[in-house]
Amino acid sequence: MKKILIPVILFIFTISLFAQLEEYVPDRQMSGQGKPLWKPSHPVSRTQTFEWEFGFPPVIANNASYYDYMIGTYNSTPFHHQPTEIGNGFYYSYMGRASATTQPRAYYGYMDGNNTVVEDRTFSSINRLEWFPDSVVDKNGKMLISYHSDSDGDGHYEQHYGNDPYFSGIPGIPSNERDVMDNPITFNGFDNNVFTWAQIRVGDSPLGDPYQRVYILARNRNSHSVVNPDTGSPYPCENPYIAFADYTPDDIDFDLVLNWTYTSIPELDAWNADTNEWRRPYYSFLVGSGDLAGKLFYMGYHLGDLAEDEPDFDVFIHDDYGNTDTAWRRVSFDATFPLVNPVNANGDYYFVDTDNGNAPYDLYWGIVNTGHFNISVDSENRLHMPATYCINNTEDSYFYYFHNVKDMIFDPVTETLDIVDVFPRSTTPGALFNPWDLNGDGAVDEYWDDGTYDGIDDGVTSDQEGYGNIKTNTIWPFMHWDKDSHETSMFFQLNLLKITNANEDGIMALMWHDATAAVDFNVSSLTYWQPYAEQSELYIAISGDN
Repeated sequence: MKKILIPVILFIFTISLFAQLEEYVPDRQMSGQGKPLWKPSHPVSRTQTFEWEFGFPPVIANNASYYDYMIGTYNSTPFHHQPTEIGNGFYYSYMGRASATTQPRAYYGYMDGNNTVVEDRTFSSINRLEWFPDSVVDKNGKMLISYHSDSDGDGHYEQHYGNDPYFSGIPGIPSNERDVMDNPITFNGFDNNVFTWAQIRVGDSPLGDPYQRVYILARNRNSHSVVNPDTGSPYPCENPYIAFADYTPDDIDFDLVLNWTYTSIPELDAWNADTNEWRRPYYSFLVGSGDLAGKLFYMGYHLGDLAEDEPDFDVFIHDDYGNTDTAWRRVSFDATFPLVNPVNANGDYYFVDTDNGNAPYDLYWGIVNTGHFNISVDSENRLHMPATYCINNTEDSYFYYFHNVKDMIFDPVTETLDIVDVFPRSTTPGALFNPWDLNGDGAVDEYWDDGTYDGIDDGVTSDQEGYGNIKTNTIWPFMHWDKDSHETSMFFQLNLLKITNANEDGIMALMWHDATAAVDFNVSSLTYWQPYAEQSELYIAISGDN
């Protein structure tokens, strides 16, 4: 497990901010209420801190000075282990620039079982702008890749496919690049669909051995939904388009042209074309194996013009290898849950509407700012999706100082959903995390005071602003601290949560960035966090039991 985790960490840790960004449209208003006044201690910020040592050079071996914007694309992971009996190495992919003046390119590489990088290169030999490579390793140890670029010069990106056949155990001999989606595509009643940001997956084929089936799911850059009055363009709604093909090892080894079939998810096509109600999906793609062979999953949550009590968490399922004569179906859940508005020591509610006579808000926990995640599978065949939750009010605002990280666990057998706190967690097993009630007894743990109300003198006296307010524990699970960066779209653009599949022992890891130390320095003036003024930390949570 350690051998696999460390290379992945190297990828997730190295970030730069260049790339074509997904379109930001605020679904809820941001509220800074709850800005920390004093933070002399930070009890939920760490359980353990590690100094990392590496017994091998950095994985990105081409001396690149500008690295990946969104590692593993938006919704995948970048690092893939070959079967132990076939090479036992690792293939990886990323966006990179060889220097500050060169273009982003689609790179891939190979690290052998001794952690030696033996190949690191661009996939194509054409010097042009290339975006968002995603890759996968099949059961024969061969690497398949997909990325997009404007290869025909028509002003639209094409979605490409290629492979590294690992022929005779030799990596670094890439195939020809082939177009899988030649954008723009006429589809769903529109002639301007542009499908990019692809995820590539491999699974069993209904044709049986030696065939496998490769899937490339890309998302539509062009929406045809409700028009945003501020921009005059439709609100974004990225419906997917899916290409799949069956292949044998010989097809890969000899770079034969695959026969692609195209399909989609009709309900999401309807969302993209709905001019009355806007819904935006945030999903990731997984192809089942083993007991889940033949099943496809597109799982996540959606925002927009939701009806009252509309479930917001969805799992789209195809039970027959994506074949076009079988329909997709959707299982949905309400992933929100209520939260009692806490009361300060003077009896006033903490979360109030200052524009409405300080009327107390009704609160709930819900998924917010979670566009960039993957889904994984554990050793009991359950699907996992990492998510950031935040405190929301029923007036369509969320309080951005109050995020936490959870694991959404879907059981495909019972088709039920469990929501598990990852970080921070309640000190009482089984109780949900509450920023002001860590022991889960229903009462506020501490107040900012001189000990009058809670018996703890933290040096805050009655003449100071905020005296008697509840004391909260907060994190900042983002790559950067400044809420105004990216023209206030920081929360939308700079979230990144990735989770591993479980190994045979049920061990899995969940990773995210956290800029809490930077917030504590820049907002709360805690000078001992100065080394983190402009950078985040990497947080890793490990589970030993799925």
